[in-house]
This record gives sequence, C-alpha cells and structure tokens, in this order.
Amino acid sequence: MTRAEIQQQVDALAQQYLDRLRVAHEKRQAELQAQIDECERQRALIAKRLAILDS
Repeated sequence: MTRAEIQQQVDALAQQYLDRLRVAHEKRQAELQAQIDECERQRALIAKRLAILDS
C-alpha cells in the first residue's frame, strides 16, 4: 500500500468521523431547541396565570 493510498484511507475515515460529529451536533441542537421552545411555552402559560391572579 502506498503512502498516498494510506493517506486517502485516513482522509476518508476522518471525513466519516466529522460527518458523525456533525450529525450528533445537529441532533443535540434540535433537542436543545425543543427544550427552549417548551420553556418559552411554559413561561407564557405562567405569565397568563399570573395575570389572571393579579386581576
């Protein structure tokens, strides 16, 4: 196996690793965004309830 072939394999493996990291990162971002959205929804509900109690 030549040095160029080995380098090609290393590059391919590195790209696969980066692709997996990117997918995991995007999945985590989506999960965090869902949590943020839920927190905002809960905050809006609490604000409504407080407004009702204050009136």
